[in-house]
Amino acid sequence: MKLQRAKPRPAGVGERPQCAAPGRVVDEWTGLVLPTLRELYHRDPELRQVVDTIADGTFSRGDGSLFLPILDSLLSEDPWLVLADFRSYLECQAEVERAYADPERWTRMSILNAARMGQFSSDRSIADYCRDIWRVERVPIELGNDPTA
Repeated sequence: MKLQRAKPRPAGVGERPQCAAPGRVVDEWTGLVLPTLRELYHRDPELRQVVDTIADGTFSRGDGSLFLPILDSLLSEDPWLVLADFRSYLECQAEVERAYADPERWTRMSILNAARMGQFSSDRSIADYCRDIWRVERVPIELGNDPTA
């Protein structure tokens, strides 16, 4: 079996929100060795069905070539680990379906999710990227006189 080392995800990818979240967090990928992407495709019948359905033109009015660049990328490099996370996404969706079938649980999760959204504001996200990723300082901008005033 040919193996390849998993690539770490970019910052922000795989962070778990307070609600159900598929995939692995970055620390879980460190040192993990995965089967090749084509092995993942051949081993998982549900994954294979999804890829084949995209390839056969079902979602592109019969044009099987429309999504080939995406499929080629997934099966040859998959830098975002979509195929490796596929099973996890299915398990997460099953958990969401169970939660939705329980109205009290779903309502509680929905309220908590909305209440916790403040930490995901765009202002905070941009400030985090500036500090942690780009390592740049804020630059004040003076707008001058407003001609419509």
